[in-house]
Amino acid sequence: MLILLLKAILSSIPSSHSILATIKIMSENSFAPPESFVKLVRNGLLQLKQGKPSDLEELLYIVRLRHSKEAQQMGAVRYGVTKAIDQLELQDPEAAAVLRQRYLDRKSIQEIVSITHRSQASVHRDLRLAAEKLADILWQHEIEEHRNYERIQLRRLEPPTYDQLFGVDDIAQKLFDLLVDPAGPTPVMLVGSGGIGKTALADHLSRKIIQAHVFTGIGWISMRPQISLWDVRPFFTADSPEHAIEQLFERLTAQLLGEKYVPSPFDLDKALDRLEIFLNRSNHFIVIDNLEVFEPEETLLTILRRFTPYTKFLLTSRKSPTVYPDVYPVRIPPINAEASLALLRHEARKRNVVSLIHARDEDLMTIYDTVGGNPLALKLVVGQASYHALSTVLEDIQLARGKTVQDLYDYLYRWAWSNLSEPEQKIFLAMPLLPPEGGDFEQIVAITGMDEDTVHDALEKLVSRSLVDVIPGLEQSTYAVHGLTRTFVQEQAAKWR
Repeated sequence: MLILLLKAILSSIPSSHSILATIKIMSENSFAPPESFVKLVRNGLLQLKQGKPSDLEELLYIVRLRHSKEAQQMGAVRYGVTKAIDQLELQDPEAAAVLRQRYLDRKSIQEIVSITHRSQASVHRDLRLAAEKLADILWQHEIEEHRNYERIQLRRLEPPTYDQLFGVDDIAQKLFDLLVDPAGPTPVMLVGSGGIGKTALADHLSRKIIQAHVFTGIGWISMRPQISLWDVRPFFTADSPEHAIEQLFERLTAQLLGEKYVPSPFDLDKALDRLEIFLNRSNHFIVIDNLEVFEPEETLLTILRRFTPYTKFLLTSRKSPTVYPDVYPVRIPPINAEASLALLRHEARKRNVVSLIHARDEDLMTIYDTVGGNPLALKLVVGQASYHALSTVLEDIQLARGKTVQDLYDYLYRWAWSNLSEPEQKIFLAMPLLPPEGGDFEQIVAITGMDEDTVHDALEKLVSRSLVDVIPGLEQSTYAVHGLTRTFVQEQAAKWR
């Protein structure tokens, strides 16, 4: 089973990311390294002897060692090879000795002939056989490192709040390809309204990236400002944006480097210097969830630029980074009707909500028509249907009635609403006066009676906060709100003014 697992892992690594991608396991009944790996070790030893960058640097065994004090003094490859030769010495002292003389002490063949009193042909044969034995040791280390890698990286993620994702296969694959491409943009930001599934998608991508062994390691820092429905994970609080940034990088330093490398007392500049040295030596994938807590976020994005030459960042936010051209935004849309019905049936079976398990598609479409393709809202309907008739649940949502519905609206909209100016709130409240398919700029100006400049700036803010959807056009754009937002505006938003 271990060999099968390693074979799957190695074959999944894109060739542009690791030399290990060329390695194929030749036998599933033996732990012996394939010839391609033996060749890799021979070439790596020769490069080490010549003082050149060595192919062995990409071995997970070497990567794990490179941050130790000894590796930093000697060089990671030299330190790793030294340790492996020390291990070989316990099995075959003569093989270890000839490898040390040739590749660590950099002696010529003639010098080794003089020391060992053997012919050149014998020394060449000894070196070849010794390299094969060293390759066997390094191969066993690689098997163990591959087995440990996923376990270590997965511990950095939070427990997932989903057991299956719906309607995101295409966008997930496109994002994966984007993130693993060395020439791809960074940071990438997932933008969308609350409950739309940004965190779930980021988690899904992180797990897929861990399985692919594309990066040396990953980091995950969540800055969620509040607990969502059915989510008991800890949440983040900070006294100021400066405090938030300090907490973020204190956590990230501890996660990637270890607690002993966190400055005490904490000093942001020292932590950033240590992170920069660490990340400069190995490619990492880092997720920062709930970026909207940084208001403004420009300070954080400026800091991240220190690491972007060699680190891929995936950010999630309810706020679109429209003013930051070096951030690559990907808007996460609501899931479509087909995916919404599949999610409803899945949740109904999981919760044993019999009325929904046997419901017709027409009945489930009434849920979709009311809340749209917001996964969190769809799950709430299923949960409430465990206690109330479906018609009552939908009426509660439409009338903003009951604590659970109030909590939902609080989670989805409170943050965005509280960050709107009075003119922006007025324009938002007017959006349901447009047809369900939306309206253009002139219609909104006419409905609100406000001047064009005010409407223009307000719409830009509402779109950036994921409250209003926009379909850009060459002549004119269309602005609209989906079903759940429309209900919120009509029944709840005015009560918050």
